[in-house]
Amino acid sequence: MATGYSLDTKERPFLGRDVLVERLWTFINSSDIVIIDSARRVGKTTLMKAMADSPPDGHTANWIDVQNVESPHEFFSQVFECCSSKLSWAARSALRAKKLVQLLSGLELGPIRMPNTSCLSWKSLMKQLVASLVTSEKNRILLFIDEIPLMLHKVLRLNSRAIVEGCLLRTRAM
Repeated sequence: MATGYSLDTKERPFLGRDVLVERLWTFINSSDIVIIDSARRVGKTTLMKAMADSPPDGHTANWIDVQNVESPHEFFSQVFECCSSKLSWAARSALRAKKLVQLLSGLELGPIRMPNTSCLSWKSLMKQLVASLVTSEKNRILLFIDEIPLMLHKVLRLNSRAIVEGCLLRTRAM
């Protein structure tokens, strides 16, 4: 598949990787998930940023850095902030309202106690976000999520293994 795509620019030199980029776009177009794994400091982040900056026709791409994320809720917030511009005003407002209700869940202000809304989990919010993106965006949506292993390690350090597994499963389901 020739996309005519090149990463060689004055702002971001990426010489000699056009064949790799072509292969990655081929994998991306035929798969739901593509994992780019390699040794440290070989250019994975630069590659993903460049690809997200210039996707081929019919694709909308976003690059998200999750290396500082320590919880599934933070992960959802990062994805939401990155993708919210592609949502309709109504969908964006509904998700923000649900996020606010979740943040206030169980909060006590003197004699007033907010109801516990544990049913509004980050998983259901993420599912709604993805569904809203699919219905409001004509192009194929691509998320280049950088540093997932580091995020999962931090989430595991601060939470249970079940939470990490849920985060990983929800990410794969996107």
